[in-house]
Amino acid sequence: MAWKARRETEQVPFQIQGKVGRIEDPPHSVFFKKYVEANRPVVLSGVMEDWPALDRWSWDHLAAVAGDCTGEVIVSRNGLYPDYVTQPSPMAKVEMRFAEFLRRAVPAAGMEPLPPILEPGETIYLYGKSYLLDAVPALRADLRTPACLGPAAQPFQRLWISSAGCVTPLHYDLSNGFLCQVRGAKRVWLFDPGQGGRLYPRGAQFPGLDNFERQTQVDIHHPDLDAFPEFRHATALECHLRQGDTLFIPSNWWHEVETLEPSLSVQLAFAGGTVTSELAVLSDLFKRKKPEELMTEPSVQRLMQDPVMMQALLRMLAGAAR
Repeated sequence: MAWKARRETEQVPFQIQGKVGRIEDPPHSVFFKKYVEANRPVVLSGVMEDWPALDRWSWDHLAAVAGDCTGEVIVSRNGLYPDYVTQPSPMAKVEMRFAEFLRRAVPAAGMEPLPPILEPGETIYLYGKSYLLDAVPALRADLRTPACLGPAAQPFQRLWISSAGCVTPLHYDLSNGFLCQVRGAKRVWLFDPGQGGRLYPRGAQFPGLDNFERQTQVDIHHPDLDAFPEFRHATALECHLRQGDTLFIPSNWWHEVETLEPSLSVQLAFAGGTVTSELAVLSDLFKRKKPEELMTEPSVQRLMQDPVMMQALLRMLAGAAR
């Protein structure tokens, strides 16, 4: 059965336990003890107060400094990113200048709309990429590492820029993540890791090797309770993100993210609190570092002392080689 597009006015067919809590930017020791080690989501206020990006990154400014950059974006007929179920696929990957992407994602008043790529009503997403930050160093210089991550932190940075109506269906990530809302608004549904049996992951083993294995089989807004009966017992936390908010999504927490208005988020991925978050950082390190550089990395040194992590990494490497 094909998944259906989301509609903001729909009543959700699952229980809402409450809203994600909010705190002011905490000290490093407090944040790691109460949230990272406790594997507990929270919205942080004030984390981005010293980010030049928060004031500087208007849509016009981004078009002026990065408009000529070209990279991959995804267009969707039904707004879901990714949709592994509907066939033929409603998604198309397109190489596009960033200036054109912004015209499509953030339509300007009085400007003639560009013809659709797939069909009228489509959505468009610059989906978890860093090529703009690499191509325009001034953009990366406008970001800061939050003090609550500690002085030695070097989180991986990715951009998520989306038109209204884009949805990333329910899934979990291995790393911890900050979702830093620089422009626009999003709604996020979160389900704790203990509910995996109610959420029917596509991958039979934990942790999932890739995005496909870490996504739910359930269309959570239109669930087939005959096929997925345990989903009727699932409970979620709700979060609305506005400009300046930072959501901490802990490792292995299930989350679905909906763009309510044209949006720009910066993702900061980092390790701590779980074995799988360490694995996620290792995976990125292996892609970016030379072998002789890896041995001095704290994550690699922890791996060599932890047989559980070593077994999980070997499984992930074996899966990637298939």
